Amino acid sequence: MISELQINHPVSSSSVIGACKTGPASNILAGLSFGYLGNIPPIIVWASLSFLSYYWLGGFGASLMAVGVALMIPNSLAANTYFATI
Repeated sequence: MISELQINHPVSSSSVIGACKTGPASNILAGLSFGYLGNIPPIIVWASLSFLSYYWLGGFGASLMAVGVALMIPNSLAANTYFATI
């Protein structure tokens, strides 16, 4: 949900539109960087949650968070990168 708000913001997509006018290389780079921006908020949330789980539960909390992150990162990367291009 956090990344959807960032990707669907109209000001952010105007940078990709401006890059389309300068050529294909800058268009590709602007599109990729715009797609990867949606991954920053979830990574910040996951990092803070991993710190809190280690603080509260010690090594068990850190291992639970590692498994949760390992299961969710591919889904988040694929969704944010693919849906930003639609």
